[in-house]
Amino acid sequence: MNAAPLKRFFAFVKVPWVAVVALAVVALAFTLLGGLATIATFSSVTFLLVSLGVSIANLRLRSETNSKLWLVLFGIALMFTTLGLLVAHLAAHEPTTLFWLAGFFISIAVFEVAFCHRECETLSTKDHTVTTDPNVNDYEPDVLRIFQSKDQTKAYYNKIAKVYDLLAEHSEQPMREKGLQKLAARPGERILEVGFGTGHSVVELAQAVGPTGNVLGVDISDEMVALTNELLQREGLAERAELTCGDAASLPYKDESLDGIFTSFTFELFDTPEIPKVLAEWMRVLKPGGRLVVVALSKEGEQGVIMKAYEWTHKHFPNLMDCRPIYARRAIEAAGFDVQETDIEHMWVAVEIVLAVKAAP
Repeated sequence: MNAAPLKRFFAFVKVPWVAVVALAVVALAFTLLGGLATIATFSSVTFLLVSLGVSIANLRLRSETNSKLWLVLFGIALMFTTLGLLVAHLAAHEPTTLFWLAGFFISIAVFEVAFCHRECETLSTKDHTVTTDPNVNDYEPDVLRIFQSKDQTKAYYNKIAKVYDLLAEHSEQPMREKGLQKLAARPGERILEVGFGTGHSVVELAQAVGPTGNVLGVDISDEMVALTNELLQREGLAERAELTCGDAASLPYKDESLDGIFTSFTFELFDTPEIPKVLAEWMRVLKPGGRLVVVALSKEGEQGVIMKAYEWTHKHFPNLMDCRPIYARRAIEAAGFDVQETDIEHMWVAVEIVLAVKAAP
């Protein structure tokens, strides 16, 4: 098991990881000596440590100065831990699972309501009158808006860059790989990745295009650009890639200069009225016959409880869930691309993987 992501997480929340491991070892030793009651104790202590880490991480993502809110959250975690310990020792068995779950979710909910909701109400009232396509709602019906500004999005991803893989890589990687298979980058090609994040796809694309090809990347986050450049250096592929920190709605490339564009879990970060503009820009830089592959959270298919809960969270706490499911294939077709293939995959919500081509004139 690679311990580097965990070390980066503890560094991110400013909790010494060695100290946490030491506490866990002490708690485990105590558990082995004490029997079932102290197994429950160990569960409660584990919950307390998890809540502590989550609370500090949340504060560092949103406000590094508001220490009172951290104390509120930690106090709630401590309260549920104490309650779990009391019940465990009175009953001499392990009834703390309910308290663990309740404490965790209530702690997070209290923090978000106390700190985020007022800010999110302000974000949700921003001007939505500008649109590039009056018919956008015809192919994006009931799709939620993006409530954060691009500056806020940039700041958010700058802060989570070093722990992004720990948060998302497990679920996103299989979907991303299927998208790369559809793109099928070839030696000598010039490929752009939009929203490359921590750089895993950039590395694979650089390997695929070979020494005669070139990979370009655009990402809104300075920190993501820095991390990916470091990764390319370690892999010995830096000469094949050129990364830019910028907005994919305005690309610094010549007309009809790219063989392919790849993007995963980025398309749904663009606000609904901006989607036609973004696709028009991508169409501009692609050569005739150039390929576009989009991997995106999707509203296609059954709208279950998980989807509704996700969209509710995005609507009320967009700085916690910044993207939202969209209709990717419909938007791509409306922009004039020739859609070749569309797969609907599933992680915890539906994911569209769309392969489209810019038609020859």
